[in-house]
Amino acid sequence: MSKITLKAMPFDSKEVHDPKTGVEVYDRVAYSKDLADWLRTYFSNGILVQGGDVLGSQMQVIHNVGMVCTIKAGGVCINGRSGWLEKDTEVTLKVGGALPRYDRIVAELNIPDDRGIYIKVLEGVSATEPEYPALTQTEDVYQIPLARIKIEADSAKIAEVIDERKDYISNVTIGIKPPTGMDAETVKVSDKTKNMYGVDNVDEALKNALAHLSYIAFCTNANRDSLDAAFGKNNEDKILMIGKQMAMYAWFMGDNKTVYPFANTIQIGKLRDIINDATSFEEIRNNETLYQLILSSPWAKNILDSAPPRELPRIDVFSNGQFAEGITHTDVSNRDGVFRISNNLINYGVYGSGGIDITLNVSALNLRGYRKMTVVYESPVEKYLHPTFFGVEIPLGSPEYTFDIYSKLNSKTKLTSFVFNWHASGYTNFTENIKEIYFSV
Repeated sequence: MSKITLKAMPFDSKEVHDPKTGVEVYDRVAYSKDLADWLRTYFSNGILVQGGDVLGSQMQVIHNVGMVCTIKAGGVCINGRSGWLEKDTEVTLKVGGALPRYDRIVAELNIPDDRGIYIKVLEGVSATEPEYPALTQTEDVYQIPLARIKIEADSAKIAEVIDERKDYISNVTIGIKPPTGMDAETVKVSDKTKNMYGVDNVDEALKNALAHLSYIAFCTNANRDSLDAAFGKNNEDKILMIGKQMAMYAWFMGDNKTVYPFANTIQIGKLRDIINDATSFEEIRNNETLYQLILSSPWAKNILDSAPPRELPRIDVFSNGQFAEGITHTDVSNRDGVFRISNNLINYGVYGSGGIDITLNVSALNLRGYRKMTVVYESPVEKYLHPTFFGVEIPLGSPEYTFDIYSKLNSKTKLTSFVFNWHASGYTNFTENIKEIYFSV
């Protein structure tokens, strides 16, 4: 069998006679690319980090003052070739023009231009909506991003520096066995990891990590976009055990775990399933922390608002003289109003050109999820009085009137009272009786 020769290195060279030139030369010549090709088998492109360490200040771009940035000392590996910035070095960017501009600072391997690795500023194009310069990543010219730079219009100061290094860290693969096709459940973790985190294999470790990331997203709640994402916007199928994360958030915020165990909620994975499940929704409805959390996320609130009405019991605020202590009144205008509770009715009257406000205190009631409030009169509303509620005037001749108050009951500001106003149209003497006020869905 004939031998198949591989490209191989390193070997000692020997002096041999070159018949073409007639001189002695060395054989088995190895070029820089041969060494680079060998090294890139074991070192991926990126920032060089000391073995076992995490990324720190290596090659980090920091804004100093004005248009000046400092690039911290560090090393980089690109396509098997390495370069080092031996000390912190400053770089000055061009001031802003009439429109905003986005620049990029990169480490660049450039073999055609003087065979080196350089720090380079890629200057963007000024525009109303500027874009960051694209990277060149070919065999001979390869750029690794260090930072994105935002420069506002007509500005002599950098607006923002965005670190890009985390996606480009050189990974050393020496001594790491390649995958064998085993799934994550069969790959065991070390005894130290098992004892510390209570997981047996990589699959459990990943699930544990994802759950904690979701929990952290809730607890940080930096803005409504991050909260939308934590609830699952555009990613709903990838958010794991959202119910458990919500419960952990409520407990983290100080709610007593015994009072609020969320026994059903913690078993459900998706927000819309929690809201559509009667038992879980009741658990959330009775916890102000989580209800406020849902209202803080436009995406989550839309799921809440679009869900079918729940079967919640009717709440009678005034019926047959009950709950009278939660109802007060104030005379307005010429102080000609009268108010009393008698004969199982609320009696109110206006004499002259005055009016009266009746305040309904509902601070002790949980009205989350309710949609309607109904006022029932003993007799139809007469022409002389104009009762209004939230700026809506009850039609004349109505024996009862139902207000849609869902948006007021399910907003970030929890209402504790409602005010009715009656006033006379012209000089008149008149009384009216209310026999029921209740909330329903």
